[in-house]
Amino acid sequence: MDNRKRAHADTIKFDLQSVLETLSLDPLIHGLQIVAASELADDYFPRLDTDRPALVLDCDTAELLERVVNTLRVNYPARHELTLARGKTKKIFPLDTIAYPRAARRAVLYVPPLPYSSSPLTLANIMARLRAPVGGCPWDLEQTHESITRALVEEAYEVIEAISDQDMAHLKEELGDLQLHVLFQTQIARDENEFALSDVGAELAEKLIRRHPHVFGNENIQDVGVVLENWEKIKQAEKKSKGQKESANGLDAGIPRHLPALTRAQKISERARRKKFSTANKKPNDAELGLKSKIERARNRERVVGELLLEIARIAEEHGIDAERALNAASKRFVETKKDER
Repeated sequence: MDNRKRAHADTIKFDLQSVLETLSLDPLIHGLQIVAASELADDYFPRLDTDRPALVLDCDTAELLERVVNTLRVNYPARHELTLARGKTKKIFPLDTIAYPRAARRAVLYVPPLPYSSSPLTLANIMARLRAPVGGCPWDLEQTHESITRALVEEAYEVIEAISDQDMAHLKEELGDLQLHVLFQTQIARDENEFALSDVGAELAEKLIRRHPHVFGNENIQDVGVVLENWEKIKQAEKKSKGQKESANGLDAGIPRHLPALTRAQKISERARRKKFSTANKKPNDAELGLKSKIERARNRERVVGELLLEIARIAEEHGIDAERALNAASKRFVETKKDER
């Protein structure tokens, strides 16, 4: 290292030490995170552990400071107090301020941890402790991938119910319960040496980037239909690279077998429409044409369709027919008859 670079590094160390003293922070005790302002300003979500303090270095300009604060607002509460420090001077201000303190060369923004546990890393640590062979919870230790599957399905439906009710407080709670199952399943896998939480995150991040070349790559696509077509092509390429096979026309490929019958049938029909397959096995009769006409003329189509589905369920019950099984069988027949259609 030449003398100029060494002097620059020594200046940074001196400034940082001064800030640590001003803020009464011991980085070894507090688990301090350090990030450059330019990096955080470019993020869409602040990649910081909210249960640990953070120092954002080099908040040199007002424009850069504002961008950093805007990023922090995505995951920190509006009244969370920040501190802009330089040397022995500091200025405290809430995250939702409209009057920022003056930025200065080598100014440092201190972001204190939230006063309550909230970080996904903390939640993962709690889950690992619950599954710890010594001192863990006996019930949690007994669970397997299969044993908590039913609860996972129930939590997913509770999330859907909260959304349907537009109950945001309930939705917040239920999303937490759903997140618990992601952590639970992952911890079981880790205990069995199958995979770790970092593997799950890595695969998801890679998949999201790979399937959005129009966002993370050079493709310029604005049409939603083209985006969906590309998505399917990329999925098929992924399957091929993994040596996975699918049915000839792929109408039900990748659609979970255990979805509710109506949801699964609608997904198959949507795929058939996008692939320009016919959505009926025969020419529609007068009754079917009448139903279609009734729906198309209706002012509230969703209500009409709902009432028709309820009537079908009532008729099925009246005749001792399991409507769920009957629809699944019909979907299977539909997929089979379309195998050779191009």
